[in-house]
Amino acid sequence: MDSKSKEAYELQMTLADKGSLFSTSEIKEILEVLRGVSLKLIITNVPSEVFLYNAAQESFEDLFRSFDNQSKFVYLPSFQRALIYMNRPEAALLARLHTQGWTLPEHVRAGIPHSSANSNNSGINCYIGISGILMQMN
Repeated sequence: MDSKSKEAYELQMTLADKGSLFSTSEIKEILEVLRGVSLKLIITNVPSEVFLYNAAQESFEDLFRSFDNQSKFVYLPSFQRALIYMNRPEAALLARLHTQGWTLPEHVRAGIPHSSANSNNSGINCYIGISGILMQMN
């Protein structure tokens, strides 16, 4: 097994543990598309607390840094969006698949004045943006 196939297989096993049905060959194809490009995640429906409170922003950033600790963040509060730049395609893919629907944790929300559990019911939407292309995987 070559290194790319091994990498795709290991990623497929990680995703399978989380309920993903992607095959190793599908993951290998996705990684090939993502290699060598600027890896940007486009996050929509970001909770307003992330733009206003350090604790909420830290929770949001920690979520994505768990996939790539060198992630860079650009916040667009007027659009309720964030851009996240990652260094590795597998990190971007895992982050995309694992963060879809994320909401601000209750313990963070509890420490924020006037925060409502209903402020972001559907959670965030996460897309992979590749040089003008938007890729959403369901």
